[in-house]
Amino acid sequence: MDKFEAKKLLKDLDIVQEFLKDKDLPQLERQLSSEVETLKKEDYDIWINSIPDSVKEIMYKKLMPEEMYDVFFPSLLHSDLSKNEIILVFSILKSEKEIDQCTLENSGKLNDLKVILQFIVENDRSKFLSIFQNPEVKQKLLRAKEFAEKNKNLISNILFRKRNEWDEIAESFEGLDMSLKDDRQIYLAPFVNQNTETLNEDKFFSIIQEFLKNQTNLLSIQSKNGIEESVRDIWEELKKEELAQQLNSFSIEMLKKRIKNEQIAAALNDFNSVEEIIKLSVNDIVERYDLSVQQGTELLKQAKDIRNKLKSNVYPKLTLDKLKGKRLQLLHLLNVYRNYPNDQAVEEKVVLENYKQLEEKLNSLESIAPNRYLTNSISSNSFEYWRESEKEIYRIIDGCIRVNRTFKNYLKDNLNDQEIKALFEKDSATFYALIEEITGNKKNYNPSDLPDYIVQEVQKTKLDLKGFKAHLRSYQDFGSKYIFYFQKTLLGDEMGLGKTIQALAVATHLSNQGKNRCLVVSPLSVLENWRREIEKWTNLKCFVFRGNKATKEQNLAKWEETGGILLTNYSQCGILKESREKIDFDFAIVDEAHLIKNPSTKRSKNVNDLIKNCDYKLLMTGTALENRINEMFNLIELLNKSLAEKVANNLNNKTYKTDIAQVYLRRKRKEVLHELPALSFTTMWSTFNDEEQVFYDQAIREGTGAGVLMKMRRAAFIDADSQKIKQIIDICIDAHENNEKVLVFSFFKYYVLQFLKKHLPYLADDIISGDLPPNQRQEVIDIFSKNPKQNVLLVQIDAGGFGLNIQAANRVILCEPQWKPSTENQAISRAYRMGQNRNVMVYRLLTKDSVDETMMEIIHKKEDIFNTYANDSAVADAFMNSDSDKEENEEVVKKKVFQIERERLEKKQEVVGANG
Repeated sequence: MDKFEAKKLLKDLDIVQEFLKDKDLPQLERQLSSEVETLKKEDYDIWINSIPDSVKEIMYKKLMPEEMYDVFFPSLLHSDLSKNEIILVFSILKSEKEIDQCTLENSGKLNDLKVILQFIVENDRSKFLSIFQNPEVKQKLLRAKEFAEKNKNLISNILFRKRNEWDEIAESFEGLDMSLKDDRQIYLAPFVNQNTETLNEDKFFSIIQEFLKNQTNLLSIQSKNGIEESVRDIWEELKKEELAQQLNSFSIEMLKKRIKNEQIAAALNDFNSVEEIIKLSVNDIVERYDLSVQQGTELLKQAKDIRNKLKSNVYPKLTLDKLKGKRLQLLHLLNVYRNYPNDQAVEEKVVLENYKQLEEKLNSLESIAPNRYLTNSISSNSFEYWRESEKEIYRIIDGCIRVNRTFKNYLKDNLNDQEIKALFEKDSATFYALIEEITGNKKNYNPSDLPDYIVQEVQKTKLDLKGFKAHLRSYQDFGSKYIFYFQKTLLGDEMGLGKTIQALAVATHLSNQGKNRCLVVSPLSVLENWRREIEKWTNLKCFVFRGNKATKEQNLAKWEETGGILLTNYSQCGILKESREKIDFDFAIVDEAHLIKNPSTKRSKNVNDLIKNCDYKLLMTGTALENRINEMFNLIELLNKSLAEKVANNLNNKTYKTDIAQVYLRRKRKEVLHELPALSFTTMWSTFNDEEQVFYDQAIREGTGAGVLMKMRRAAFIDADSQKIKQIIDICIDAHENNEKVLVFSFFKYYVLQFLKKHLPYLADDIISGDLPPNQRQEVIDIFSKNPKQNVLLVQIDAGGFGLNIQAANRVILCEPQWKPSTENQAISRAYRMGQNRNVMVYRLLTKDSVDETMMEIIHKKEDIFNTYANDSAVADAFMNSDSDKEENEEVVKKKVFQIERERLEKKQEVVGANG
């Protein structure tokens, strides 16, 4: 063997050693690569074809199709491997084991051979040169050649096996089953790239998660839910602004009165507002004002207590003069919200909920296996859940996308600022109801004067208001549930709180439950208003039992046939009762129920006979008590006789509040209508002119009697030169200049209102009086409310003092005092009620040294009694200690008033005589 052959063997030996190290089997690997590609493509095709097109579009926005294929990893270990792959992988594994065995057996010999061959290459010489070679080297070279010659076949044998045995399909498959069992994970090796095992997330899931996050954020903004969030944000901003204003305006002097310590009070002289105190720390206060830590803590506590109290009651008011900026933006949002298609809103909510659930499901899958490669290391059951969940995720996303594509953009209304202001002026109650609904105040309404268990039971009540078109305020929602829950109730809410709406909500619910025979009894003056409200807010059919006999019979027959609401007035109740042997009502509503407070009257008996067998009864009145305390019990007796007797006989009993709370509910405007603008009272005094004084004194001289008091009360209006008339004209002109409207109330139509009609400017088309039919009254009010040239509406107080809504006016003139406090309250409530968005000014016109002064004393006394006994739905404790029998009736009061005025005249005459 010469050095040339040694070089060749050395080269082959390098190839053998590299092969034994790398175990490179190119032919098998090419075949396996081809087979793997086929398997991956098949699995990928199955997977990609199972994905909805909409989901593919999401993925294609982030990855090209070839990139998707590249990052895809099939879950091979949970499915049957192909026969070809099994054979190829087994052949590779078998060859690798044999190669390893060959290496183990021959690596030492090969290393020695390599050294020998290198020695031969370095020392082998030609015959001539070998003459000069060292004998020892010659001898060593000879032995090396013998060793190389003897072992050179080892190299050729390995190369032969590399080409013809190891890089070929195995001839024997002995041990294949064991290989599949023990080395299954190895079969994944061909699919693994350098990033696979270190990847902590699934690329496709990452894309879907990003999509869900973006869509959730987008839909949260561009949906009804987004409108709600914007409304809540603006409302909170307005509350913060309002609180800051109240804190800045809160008098430091008021805070001083709360603090007894003189040193602390003295420190307050350096502050201009409570807000300045709150901004400081205790240490700041102590250092600046030489107070102890205890004193500084007390001062800061008092300031924060005030802030917290103000904060709990803060309620931004959307008065017309402040409608700009955020307030105007809020109205536009609320208008969009109220007109938002309910179907789309429901679907938006479902889609949003699905998106959030999908994010949770994706997180759940990642906790099982964070990527597709690692699904090969989980159990078969876990993998089955993983795979089916993945399919479900894509299916739900596709459904959401399909629904989402149907959504239209309703985020802006088509109204300009002036139009939205006009809409708010017309229907501000709905806007405030929506604010309560969105901000959560509706859910949080809790009448403080009712026992907790009653509140809880009522709040749990569910009403089916399908077909009901109004948005209930929080207190109205509670009132409606209360009426339905207790079935026989007296609703004594103050005027202007929407008792009609609450009654109609219950009527709608009962109708939806199959109890669709409803009766409404009201005064004739508000019958038309009831008809309009029924038509406006419900889908219930309304039949009016009034008119000629044929009309009444026809409407009654239709009502009996179809159900709905039978609407009638008090004077028709007897006729209605006699028209049928028996009439069954599911629900009876009696409006202005104080008109049947006396059980002995024919009117009360007719109503009671008509509704006595009714399962659901509702008496409504803004005045539960007028002249006698026991009148409220008379009304309760119509609903629950045994309860009325129990209450009347046990006024001091501890169970009294609880007992009456089951039948009587009363809320006051100031308690529930936080948005109501300011209500101010101005007393405008005047004196009689000579002609009026003579008329007044002459009336007193005529003696007692109803006619005498009538003359005395209208004495200030007999002459055009009247101071009261001048006052009224001034108020009306000022209102006109400020684009405001005025209601002028008087008891006297002919002697006062007709007289005023000749002298006042900007008048409505007619006087609201008892002579004007109810439907015409409403027409006059409608025109007055809309016509900018009509600023003054004359109203006879007994005809227009109750049941009518005239929020277009925000000034109220009371021409003379009335005998009942409720009469004046009812009149004021025509303007100062839910829906009013201007400050309301009430002018009491009083004449000095006249019946006006004496009557005001009586009114104030009666009003105190009313506030004591009836303003709390459970009735204040003081009520229990009162003696209702001591209150004088109206006739006695009138006699007293006349007696006082006669004595006044006699004293005046004595003075004149003494000076005369």
